[in-house]
Amino acid sequence: MTTAAVSTENSSLPRRYCHPIAMMVVMTIATAATSLCMFKFPPIMKFVMTSYDVNTGLMGLLMSSTNIIGFVFAIAIGYMNRSWKPKWTGMIGFLIMAFANIIAANTSSFMVLIVSRVIEGAGMGILSNLTIALVVAYFKGARATATAIVNAGMTAGQVLHYNLSVRIAERTGSLSGVYTYIIAAFVIMAAVMLIFLWREPSLAAFAPRAPQGNTELQRTKKAEVLRSRSLWMVAIGMFIFNIVMISFNNYVPTFLTEAKGIDPVAAAGLTSVASSIRTFVMIGIGILADRIQSKRKPAIASFVGITVMYLLLAILPGNLIMVFIVLNAVAPASVTVSSYSCYPDIFGDASYTPVAHGVVQTTARLSMLIGSTLVGYLIQFLGYTGTIYVIAPMALVAAICWFFAKEIQ
Repeated sequence: MTTAAVSTENSSLPRRYCHPIAMMVVMTIATAATSLCMFKFPPIMKFVMTSYDVNTGLMGLLMSSTNIIGFVFAIAIGYMNRSWKPKWTGMIGFLIMAFANIIAANTSSFMVLIVSRVIEGAGMGILSNLTIALVVAYFKGARATATAIVNAGMTAGQVLHYNLSVRIAERTGSLSGVYTYIIAAFVIMAAVMLIFLWREPSLAAFAPRAPQGNTELQRTKKAEVLRSRSLWMVAIGMFIFNIVMISFNNYVPTFLTEAKGIDPVAAAGLTSVASSIRTFVMIGIGILADRIQSKRKPAIASFVGITVMYLLLAILPGNLIMVFIVLNAVAPASVTVSSYSCYPDIFGDASYTPVAHGVVQTTARLSMLIGSTLVGYLIQFLGYTGTIYVIAPMALVAAICWFFAKEIQ
């Protein structure tokens, strides 16, 4: 990424004190820290189930409960991130997550633990919106690349947590050590956000200035955000993406074992390798999208690729399953990159990125709330192969949605 690609949208934009690349680096770290919330329990699930005497069904409820606030208040969070200075929203987001983990560390009630997760989801919702909005606002020519790098922080944080949390839990024999390091990380990041963003303007300041006294332009823009057909096409695409990729991928290791005869350890390892490789592919796709100055074409190609990938999964024998693994690493890579970096294409400037991202996050959180349950029931009634033949055409529907998002380059 070159500094030449970093520029302002308009000469009327406010003064920014942070260099865009420095902003990208800090937001990547913030995203990695936020992943400690999203992926907190999977690696230490057996310790949680033992400590609270719960089954896997309740664990599913616990892990998905962070999406409740994100679904209900995503658009409101977007407006808040647009209006408030980022130093406050960034600090508040991490302090909310720290507070939630303090509650979790001091309760023996599973219901209170779920409440703490709902609270934690509020902080995660603020930060997942803010990090993307800031990077999109501070970059112009390299938005897709910067967005991909920030998203890579989520995988980096997940890998770190998966390795660190289990070791801490096994060494201490309890969850207290895990909570301590997570709380410390969130408190440190709250301070980092406050200090690093101390002089940065609110995202509302990135709107082109209307003639003095003319408020009609801003009122029109606010209405356009929620009325934009292209934005809702992207939001529907993200809803479908989370179901066909994230929700179904939870069941892929079991499918590889039961239907393709692959060893369970190998099946889990193959799918995790695909996810790790996808992170690097996303950065490559981001660079490509910036070079060809198009986000719509890579997104359409990704959804068509996902359709082909799943059809091959249904028919390939076990000894050719690496074809699916490679496609699983490559095909979906451009969806989040294109989705999260396209907002200025739709609205002409970056000031409404947090609100637009709130709209997309509303459908994304809804699909994460219902996706695993929906896919689970489809598998129960249709079997794995039948479910694949349902979700593969859904990916084509998402491609069609992106085709009609005509305002996106």
